[in-house]
Amino acid sequence: MGWVRNGGAVLLAVLWSFGCGDGGAVDAVSPVVLEMRVADTVGAAEQASVQLEPGGEVVFLSSEAALTNAGVRDARVVVYDGMPQILLNLTDSAAYHFAEITGANIGKRMAILIDGEIVRAPVIRARIDGGKAMITGVADRARAEQIARALRSHR
Repeated sequence: MGWVRNGGAVLLAVLWSFGCGDGGAVDAVSPVVLEMRVADTVGAAEQASVQLEPGGEVVFLSSEAALTNAGVRDARVVVYDGMPQILLNLTDSAAYHFAEITGANIGKRMAILIDGEIVRAPVIRARIDGGKAMITGVADRARAEQIARALRSHR
């Protein structure tokens, strides 16, 4: 679990990062809120901060989302090295925006939030272009399928 701080409010965020998910169910007809936000170790007091794991690094989340549901054209589950991953195909405008943001923030983290909970926060190693993005670290294939189905149904 990690703490999310925004101004004076403190919210508890359940982190699924590094495969430590709770495996909670997502109703296929319920919307899923996807956000990807740049996360940096330096931030302003008004930015939300997140501790990535107990005793781990604290990062500040960008106020601007690099990607949201609106930018997802399609979502499918693929299995790589035995682990389920959600492959996102982005709209043209979202692909351009995502490439610009990732290119400008190499070396920082990209926090992947689903329904306000951080799934992963990998380090951006290179500009991500080509109109595709991948969500890893989902608890299991059933959970990944539920999220992908919900993203396809509620864009």
